[in-house]
Amino acid sequence: MTNTSPLSQTSRPGTPARPRRLLITAGPTHEPIDSVRFIGNRSSGKLGIAIAQAAARRGDRVTLLLGPVGTETTALADTGVVTRRFRTSADLQTLLVRHFRSCDLLIMAAAVADFRPKRPPAAGEKLKRSAQGLTLRLEPTPDLVAACAAARRTRHPQQIVGFALEPASRLAWSAKEKLIRKRLNAVVANPLETMDSDRIHATVYGFDDGRPTALAATGSRLAKAAFGPWLLRVIDQLPPHASPEGPISRPKGSSRRPVRPPAR
Repeated sequence: MTNTSPLSQTSRPGTPARPRRLLITAGPTHEPIDSVRFIGNRSSGKLGIAIAQAAARRGDRVTLLLGPVGTETTALADTGVVTRRFRTSADLQTLLVRHFRSCDLLIMAAAVADFRPKRPPAAGEKLKRSAQGLTLRLEPTPDLVAACAAARRTRHPQQIVGFALEPASRLAWSAKEKLIRKRLNAVVANPLETMDSDRIHATVYGFDDGRPTALAATGSRLAKAAFGPWLLRVIDQLPPHASPEGPISRPKGSSRRPVRPPAR
């Protein structure tokens, strides 16, 4: 694993030709409880936006799927980034179905809600305050990045990079597990402790001889604006195909069984 510099300083055979068609997602989803309230998270979208801007500056063709954040998109358009907006996980799912097939690389930096209300609110509905309280029935949202991985093109399959945000104590295992289970090319692991920071302390996990391993790390916290070019250089040198082999051991103290790669 490298610190600060990705993989190697020189390009190697197989480094993708530019411009590539990048599809990048950023920001949270808002899952409506009623016409006013929603289930959401604290994602600002800054990291995905920074990656999109860095890719556009180096000549890639970039489509950014951006969630409900207050970012003004005029500056993005000035760099050549095409922006499409979403609010809910269902909105993002629709956009991914529309745009994924034509991209070469998907960077899934959006913070998609894991759950949403099971009963969609009626138009114009606003729940009344009640002394009895309120119980919400939730259902899982679709696993959008796994669905994209399953829908890769047969010829020239797209590369897919996911993200993992977990406490530092279980971050490495979580990233490796996600890498195999969702059949991704790489996972960017960022400790939960850096949430809300303008800087990122990340490790990129991918496959080395078919086994999940840490390929590159920032070494110290990078400004999110500097992280975009760094990550793109790492991605440029990834193997073109994901090839998981063997089980992943769970962290010490876990009673769950090792996770094995899905059958091909």
